[in-house]
Amino acid sequence: MFFEYKGISYPEYLKEGPGSRFITEFAKEFCKGKGINIGYGSDKVFDNCILFDIKDGYDCNSIPYIDDMSLDFVFSSHTLEHMNDWQYSLNDWHKKLKKDGCLFLYLPHYTMEYWKPENNKKHKHILFPEDIKHFLSNTLEMKNVIVTGVDLYWSYCAVGFKI
Repeated sequence: MFFEYKGISYPEYLKEGPGSRFITEFAKEFCKGKGINIGYGSDKVFDNCILFDIKDGYDCNSIPYIDDMSLDFVFSSHTLEHMNDWQYSLNDWHKKLKKDGCLFLYLPHYTMEYWKPENNKKHKHILFPEDIKHFLSNTLEMKNVIVTGVDLYWSYCAVGFKI
């Protein structure tokens, strides 16, 4: 039921993806209409959704083949930490949203040792909740920004709406 990593015990389910299964029901409360699921892995969370993942040959850093201001939501679970330039990616994803469109991010929490880039070579960044909140609120000027605390998947959500 548990495994040990760097002297800390974690539940075994952390090794069995995808992480989006832990946030799906909450995400559906915010992500309505036509949207995109970036980095979906094997989990197709939404019915009315375009799926983008690197395994399909897509570069998820930017999405030039989706029209600007055409989506009701952008959902991303455990993807942003893999992007070369996470700020560039969020700017691009934000452009795809209609007015009042939802950007829903599910991100690894910095307190989990395994998520840190020095321990997980697939991760390029560790994204702190306060930095994401500041970026969504101030740089992207989103409204009603919500950032949650750590959950039992050692992850957190950041949700904002385009003005």
